[in-house]
Formats: sequence, C-alpha cells, structure tokens
Amino acid sequence: MLKEAYLDWISAAPVLPEVLLKMSEAAKSHYGNPSSRLHPWGVNAQRAMDRARAQVAALIGALDPVELIFCSSATEANNLALKGIALASDRGKHIVIGAIDHPSVRMTAQALLWQGFAIDYVPVDEFGIIKLDRLSELIRDDTALVSIQHANSEIGTIQPLEQIAKICNSRGVPLHSDGSGVVGILPIDIENLGVTAYSFGANAFWGPVGAAALWLRKGTDLLPQMNGGVQERKQRAGTENIPAIVGMGNAAEIARHEIMERAIKLRKLSNQLLDGLTAGFGNCAPACFYQTGHPISRLPQIASFRLEWVEGEALLLGIGADRIAAVSGSACASPELGASYVLEACGVPEEQRSGSITLSVGWSTTQDEIEYAIDRIVYHGKRLYAMSPMAKLVN
Repeated sequence: MLKEAYLDWISAAPVLPEVLLKMSEAAKSHYGNPSSRLHPWGVNAQRAMDRARAQVAALIGALDPVELIFCSSATEANNLALKGIALASDRGKHIVIGAIDHPSVRMTAQALLWQGFAIDYVPVDEFGIIKLDRLSELIRDDTALVSIQHANSEIGTIQPLEQIAKICNSRGVPLHSDGSGVVGILPIDIENLGVTAYSFGANAFWGPVGAAALWLRKGTDLLPQMNGGVQERKQRAGTENIPAIVGMGNAAEIARHEIMERAIKLRKLSNQLLDGLTAGFGNCAPACFYQTGHPISRLPQIASFRLEWVEGEALLLGIGADRIAAVSGSACASPELGASYVLEACGVPEEQRSGSITLSVGWSTTQDEIEYAIDRIVYHGKRLYAMSPMAKLVN
C-alpha cells in the first residue's frame, strides 16, 4: 500500500462526505435564484439559504442570523470588513492591524494606503501574542478600524481577543477579526467576544471552498465593495452560491454538535506530531529543532516548527517526494515575500526563518499518517541539516 500523509489541512481540506451529499442534493433541487421570490423555485432556494444562515449563526453563537453576510471566501470577507468599515467611518483615515495577520488582511490594509489611510502594525512577543500595551498606544482619535486575527494559521497562536476587544471598545473603535481556523474547531460566543466584525471560511471546518461569511454587528456602518444587486441586505451584490452555502450550513451544524470532541482529537494528533519530532531530532545537534507559536494557546489542529540552518522549501520537496503534504509559512503568502514575516515579527533571526514548517491535521488524519510523517520529516530534516555549511561551522 502506498504510504502518504496529508498534513496541509490549514491550506485546503477535503470536504466531509455528508456535506458533499447535501451539496449534491442542493445543486439538483435548489437551482432557483433566491432573489426570485415570486415563484416556488426562488422561494425554495431562499429557504435553503435561510436555513444555512441560521446553522452558521448557531455555530458562532450569533443570536440574529441576519447579521451574517455570505461571501465567496474568507479573503473576500476580510476585504469587505476592512475596506467596508474603514471607508464608511467618520473617525478618520488610520487603521491598526496585527503584525502577523493573514496576507488577505495585510494586503487589504495596504490597498487602503492608496485611499489616504495610514497603517500601524501591533507588535507581538516571541510566541506571537499581541502586545496589548502597544495596541492601546497605537489607537488614535482618527483610528477607523482595528483588525487582529483571532489565531495565526502559520504558527497557530490564539490571541486574547476578549482583552483586545475591551481595549478597542473602551476607545470607541470597531474591531474586526479573521476567525478562520478557529470557527468550527473551538467554541465561539460571538455575542460576548466583543468584536464588531468577524470573518471565516467554510473550508476551515471541512465545508466547501466557495462559501464564507462575515458576521457584522447590527448598526455597524459598512460601504459595500461589490455593486450590481441587493443581495445580502445590499451589502454584498451577486447571486448567492446556494450549493456551497448549503454545504457551509451543514458543515456548521456538524461542527456545532461535535466541537468539543473535535478539538480534543485534533489536539492529540498535533501533540503527537510535535512530541515525535522533538524526540526524533533530539540527537540531531544542539538547538536544531524549535517549536514555533505558543506552546499552549494555539490551534489544536496546528503543529508548527522550524529547523535551524535548513531551508523549508528543501524539506518540503523531500517530504513531498514521499507524498507528505505540508506548508512553509502561510499558504496565501507569495514566495516573493521571502522568509516568514510571522517569525520575523516573533523575533526569529533572518538566517533562521527559512526553515519554518506548518503541519495541520483534520477529520480523516490517521495514526499511520502521523507516524509516517514523523519518520520522513526527521529523515529529511537531519539529512539537510548535515548538508548545511552553517551547521558545520557552528558544530
């Protein structure tokens, strides 16, 4: 039997089989346009979407499903949140984002520079936790928006979002957070989280690509970024992707019922990866293997590390040839960006940032995959370390 291990769930995940079935049924029976409410086909599609909206709202603890805006991806939802809230604000043209936020937040913020906005980046500590005192210092009277990712998809660190929200709310500044990676994996109580806007994609909790949502607190001003229709309460134009939305709703329903067991299972698998790699690299050389991110406050599905004096891409090529999927840095970051900006923000020296690897597990990950991945990663990692001129110099 051909051995392989898919450990890149944070980038893209196989859809749950029962979700695929619901999507197939929806594609056959809910093909009407939900905006066409004067005939049964349109009404049928609208009802299917309303049910999915309620299911997704329940997953994050939202009391009013109408506060959810369906989008095509978490990237689109982040764009809508940042541009929509910032451009609708009468506070001024200044925004604050986290130093390790996802590229879809960083690049959206940078796009706002062309419209006269100024950006400040909140620094993090060595584990990737936002420095709350610096956040408070960076907020100004003209700050239109703060955006801090709930958990980092590269190193898995979870931010103290409730504390961040208290700072922003005390200053009257809207807070957006990208919740991809958290929603459907850990319990969320959006009503008490304190955020103004919260975005997430279905694929992160094993629903389909092509469906995402932005939760927007009622009463928040938002300038739509897509025009041409009155869909989604006039906040996001375009005919909705009903099969994908139905799939997102079904995936949300499944996640809500098994969220505690899901987190425990994923944490066990990722801990096994880290423990196995730590033991495997124990005799590699002094200071060869480092876990990245927070050791406790991290996403349960993430196991991230770096190897000193080893190129991450070289390691990925080696394990890729052995049919092991992983990622070096953020899956949405361009190779042209160089070594991990996330590890740079965490204070890792430039010459040691290129060896970062993120492994992630999911619903179908097996014990055999974990053991096979540990064996192959340790093999290729030690081989590459032994070849490194810098490793030979320091040893």
